[in-house]
Amino acid sequence: MIPADLSTAVLSAVFAGAAVHDPALITGLLAQAVAATAAGWCAARLPRRGRDHLEVVWPDGTIVLAVAWAGWLVLMAAAGNADPLRVGPVTACFLLVLGAGWRCLYGFAKAHDSIVPKPVQRRLDAQEADGGRADQVSQHSR
Repeated sequence: MIPADLSTAVLSAVFAGAAVHDPALITGLLAQAVAATAAGWCAARLPRRGRDHLEVVWPDGTIVLAVAWAGWLVLMAAAGNADPLRVGPVTACFLLVLGAGWRCLYGFAKAHDSIVPKPVQRRLDAQEADGGRADQVSQHSR
C-alpha cells in the first residue's frame, strides 16, 4: 500500500494545486503530502503494535488517511503556501476517493483470489505443475 499511498499523495497535491489555480504550489504541497502520509503510516502502526494492515480500509487505512489529511492541513497552515480552508476540502475528497479506493480495489482483488474452493485450487495447481498433461490425458480417455 505504500506505493498506492504515495501515488495518492502525488495526485492529491497536483489536484490541490490545480484547485487553487497555482501550479507553483504543487512542489510544496507534494512535500507536505508525503510527510503527512508518512505520519499517517506511523500513527496507524502505533495502536496496532506492529501488526500493520495498511491495505485495509478500516481501521488502519482510515487512520492513515485521517492523520495524513490533518497533518497536511497543519503543514499547509504552517508553511503559508496554501489556504487550508480552501484546499482542505479538495484534499479531503481526493485522499478519501483515491486512498480508500486503492484499499477497496486491493480488498476486492484479495477476496477474489480466495473465492476458488480449495479442492479446485489443488487440482489447478496439480495441472499447472504437470504442464497441463493430466487434463489432456483425461479428455482422451473418455
